[in-house]
Amino acid sequence: MTSFDMLLEALAAVGLILLLVLPIWNFYDLPDTIPTHFNHLGEPDQYGSKNQVWILPVLGTGLFVLFTILARFPHIYNYAVRITEENAASQYRMAVYLIRGLKAMCMLLFAYIIWATVQGALQHGTPLDNRVMFGFMGSIGLFLAWYIFRSVWVKQP
Repeated sequence: MTSFDMLLEALAAVGLILLLVLPIWNFYDLPDTIPTHFNHLGEPDQYGSKNQVWILPVLGTGLFVLFTILARFPHIYNYAVRITEENAASQYRMAVYLIRGLKAMCMLLFAYIIWATVQGALQHGTPLDNRVMFGFMGSIGLFLAWYIFRSVWVKQP
């Protein structure tokens, strides 16, 4: 693993830990009804049982495991270019970066959503900042665009 791989894995691990610790730490302080959906302004617009706070940690843990397994098998992915002996190593390396980057961004995004849910439930102001959400979505989009550009149009050694 390169230092960039280790950075992405560390960010993903931090996101997963936050995703799991935030609901555990705050569960008994949460009211029986918590925000379960936010509108485009970041304000809660749907509510449900506080037990629903576990949905995102369970999904996030599943995604973390899935992305971790997928990163070990880049040869099974579909690629936008034909994989040859000359480009296989660079294409596989970029695909692994993509998977690890998406894993890190998803874990951090899910952790932020859980934090906002807890804050909204505990009435600590408008919890979800739509600028942060758009920042996450934009980062994911830029990361995907970088991968596609590099894998299709940039000649690899």
